[in-house]
Amino acid sequence: LENLEAGVRVSHLGGFLVAGLIGKLGLVGIFQKLATGVPRPNGGQRVNNRFWDLPRILMTLVYAYLFRAQSIESLKTAEQESLGILVGASQAPSVESVREWVLESAKARIGEPLRWLLATGYATLGWVRLGTLYIDGHFRPYYGSKKIASGWFSGRNVGHPGNYAYYVNDDRGRPVFLELTAASVSFTKILPKL
Repeated sequence: LENLEAGVRVSHLGGFLVAGLIGKLGLVGIFQKLATGVPRPNGGQRVNNRFWDLPRILMTLVYAYLFRAQSIESLKTAEQESLGILVGASQAPSVESVREWVLESAKARIGEPLRWLLATGYATLGWVRLGTLYIDGHFRPYYGSKKIASGWFSGRNVGHPGNYAYYVNDDRGRPVFLELTAASVSFTKILPKL
């Protein structure tokens, strides 16, 4: 905030509009809970003369999503100082740092605990009602070079490589969470997990 009072130009100022919402949901606290099970990349060595922690990396991803970044790589074009101010640093983490933390987080399998912590937070705040949930599944075609399982692509009426996305909503249609599965996994097998 000292930088803003000093008149520093901030191109991502719109991020402060959601800061209250992020605080109310307790995202930083949720991210700190998850960080205990994720080892530091590079064996805990400094990267670019600084230590990044998982909560700041995840907050960077939250803001990148809000600013419609298409991928982690698109953080290269973000204004580093402005994005850094939003995550409480002098500049945003490098793409390499974000990539390393995402890889470590995936190895530590924080996705499912994160999903449940967020869903619980939504319910506690009254943003969603748990109880009766509606599940809506959609096939997501994959056009990459890796060989993955195929599923039925109804848009083209053919079998196609891809995944299924199951959107879980409350009785008012508000999203609670999203489950992504391989096309080879049947809905009846993932239903108990949902």
